[in-house]
Amino acid sequence: MAIEGLAMASVDRVNVHEVIKYLKNDQDQANGKTALEIIDLIAKDQRFNDKVFYDDEATKADKLLERGGGPLIAEYANMWKCDLDDLRRAGILVNAAVIKPKKALRLDFFLMHATTSCLFLNLFVQSFKKKENQILFLKAKFAIDLLYYAARGRPELNLNYLLNEYQVSKEHSYSEAQNPWLPLVDKSLTHRDEHVPKTIRSLVYAEKFDNAQGKDKLPYLKIAQMIMDTLFPDDEKDWTHEGIGWDEYWKTVEDI
Repeated sequence: MAIEGLAMASVDRVNVHEVIKYLKNDQDQANGKTALEIIDLIAKDQRFNDKVFYDDEATKADKLLERGGGPLIAEYANMWKCDLDDLRRAGILVNAAVIKPKKALRLDFFLMHATTSCLFLNLFVQSFKKKENQILFLKAKFAIDLLYYAARGRPELNLNYLLNEYQVSKEHSYSEAQNPWLPLVDKSLTHRDEHVPKTIRSLVYAEKFDNAQGKDKLPYLKIAQMIMDTLFPDDEKDWTHEGIGWDEYWKTVEDI
C-alpha cells in the first residue's frame, strides 16, 4: 500500500508546489508552535478572507492557491515545531472536531483525508535516514493539511464538544463487546464509501502509535464511533463537499 501511495503521489497534480517551495528546512525548533496553536491562528487570520469563498465553483484549494494563498500557508507551516504525534492528532481533530453542538452531525470529505493520510506516517518517516528530510516530509504533510483546512473555510474546532460532551449513539457504542473496535470495524466495511473503513482504520493505528499517556491521549475509539454516527445509515448520510467552515453551510444543516 505504501508503494501504491508513492506511485499515486508521483502523478498527482503539482499545484501544491505553490506551498511546498516556501517551506524551510529549519532544525532549530525551540520556539515552534503546536499544530493546534497554528490552526487557531489561521482561523483568526483575516488575510485568508479574500482567498477563498463559499460559492467558489472550482476546487476551493485551487482557488486559494490561484489567489496567492500558498505563501500564507507556508508561513504558518514554518512556525510549527515538528512532531509526528502532534501532526497525527491534528490530522484527526481537524476532521472530527468540526461537529457542532445542537446541529446534526456533518464531516467534510476533504478534511477526512487529513486523517486517512496519517496512516503511514511512521513508515515514511523511518524510511528517511537524514533528520532534515524527516522534518521536511512532516512539514510538507502539515502544510497540505493547513491548505485544505483554509480551503474548507477554516472551520471552528469544537474540541470540548467532541472530546467531552458528545454522546455516542447506542448503535455504535458496542458497550458489551470485549473489544468495541472489532464490531465497529466490521460495520464500517459495509459502507458504500470506501473512505469510511479507511478512516476507521487510520484511527485504529493512531491509537496504537500515539505515545501520549492518560488524559493527553485522544479518545480514538469515541472519535471513530462519532464518525460512524455521522455516516450511517449509509443510504441516507454522506460526507459534505460544500465547505464546512462557512456559516452559509451550517444554515442548511438541521438543528437537533
